[in-house]
Amino acid sequence: MCGIIGLRNSEEVVTPQIYYGLISLQHRGSESSGISIFDGQKIITHRGMGLVRNVLTKAILSKIQGNVGIGHCRYSTAGKSSISDAQPMQARVNGCCKFSIAFNGTISNYQKLRKDLINQGLSFKTMTDTEVLLRLLNIELSKKDIPDSIESVMQRLDGAYSVIMVTDEGKLVGFRDPLGFKPLCFNNDGFSSENVTFDSLEAKDVVPGECIVISDEVKRYQIQSSERHAHCQFEWVYFARPDSILEGKEVYQVRERLGRILAKEHPIEADLITSIPDGGRPAAMGYSLESGIPYIECIAKNGFSGRSFILPRQKEREEIVRSKLNPIKSVVKGKRIIIVDDSIVRGTTTAHVIKSMREAGAKDVFLCVSCPPIRFPCYAGIDFPSRKELIAGTRTISETQQKLGVDLLIYQSIEGLVEGISLPRNELCLACLTGEYPMREKPTIYEERFEER
Repeated sequence: MCGIIGLRNSEEVVTPQIYYGLISLQHRGSESSGISIFDGQKIITHRGMGLVRNVLTKAILSKIQGNVGIGHCRYSTAGKSSISDAQPMQARVNGCCKFSIAFNGTISNYQKLRKDLINQGLSFKTMTDTEVLLRLLNIELSKKDIPDSIESVMQRLDGAYSVIMVTDEGKLVGFRDPLGFKPLCFNNDGFSSENVTFDSLEAKDVVPGECIVISDEVKRYQIQSSERHAHCQFEWVYFARPDSILEGKEVYQVRERLGRILAKEHPIEADLITSIPDGGRPAAMGYSLESGIPYIECIAKNGFSGRSFILPRQKEREEIVRSKLNPIKSVVKGKRIIIVDDSIVRGTTTAHVIKSMREAGAKDVFLCVSCPPIRFPCYAGIDFPSRKELIAGTRTISETQQKLGVDLLIYQSIEGLVEGISLPRNELCLACLTGEYPMREKPTIYEERFEER
């Protein structure tokens, strides 16, 4: 679920805008950050581990100036959390960078493609699917133009990919897989994972299967098409910023609507409603507006702690949660409380909050979740590659309720989720809920990545 951005402006340097665009996309990944800029003669890239503001300092950015460029903040699902795996990644020929790419998604058949390329004599520096994509593009671009090269590559790829590329000719390119798993929007100046990075309201979604080339003009090519799409439901539930608009649906409105649906389907008598900040707040507001039960902030959040879910290791998630959330005891004591959360994946944050609410003196704790139980691994760009780590992966709802220690656990239904997002069911990827994967082939199982962690 990385954040990617690319900008082109013939009249001014785009480096500062890419930096601030990455800041606005920091919620999509915090492991590493990077930028590639075409300065008129060559492509200059800088990457580092950590947050955008720590990697792309003023001193660094002052040395990377140009009118075309791309940026990336990483949330890893393939490969390792290391500098060698950071993006953007460069394709170099005879010591010169021909192009650089920033990638969001997971190519589910990348291990097979990697083996094929190794058998052809290629070597790899990383275990990432991004490098596989880079090598495939490099092979095709050495003999074809950009649209034809991307068409050839897309014919071999299976899975989720939104990609932007800057070339040594100063062109900016963006393309998206034919199922449209990951968001990608554009305007005449560039591309971004979410429209919040653009001041203009004219940003449009890149059509699934489309390639767009921005140079002195904008050219659009429909490379592949699909009878159905598979937009990731987790973008609306959790990942995207609430002020973003994805596929024409404002994220905040979707989340509030999911809360209203929960209240209609599962009315509960309680003294107050609260949320696990910040993701659960819109749904909690929706539940409150529909039920008439007051919404009160009961949980204080350390605003400097970041998102625990997107950290690569469980120990790091547990440490950040302990410093991140604490109940307000005077509000909680003796109350029957409905806690609304956007989703439960591993249960790390949820379990901590429930325990702390009990310790603060809550009389009853009811948990309402705006997403159905996440029971199956994701092979399209969200980092839960094994059922072993999912709290609902091998447990019934009753067993999950007991594991979390709540008096009542309510999940959104799949029908309620689809209604809340307001897209047809066959336009959404619900694989982590149903186990029905929309890829052409059965996805590669990444059990070794889970075991390594």
